[in-house]
Amino acid sequence: MTSQIPTLFIKRAILDVARKNRSFDSHDVIKRFIELYTAAYHAALQKLQGRRSPVHALHTLLGCRIAKICQQLGYQRQQSRSTDIHGQHSRCLRWV
Repeated sequence: MTSQIPTLFIKRAILDVARKNRSFDSHDVIKRFIELYTAAYHAALQKLQGRRSPVHALHTLLGCRIAKICQQLGYQRQQSRSTDIHGQHSRCLRWV
């Protein structure tokens, strides 16, 4: 589960993306998180094996944690759509 992923890892990915872009979305953060913490991402994904869609489950859980941290950091959320790690245009939250 994502509880195995330290909050600091997610926060670092958020701050790294925010440093480069005035606004960003959860897909941007997930992509950066995977780049920074590949082993942690794969370990969390492995714990979700056996679920119908482990990647979707993990990204949903990460999205919830990203939202909580972004709100604590003072970002405002907006509904958005962008390209995910699979190249699909899907729903997410944009942070400004």
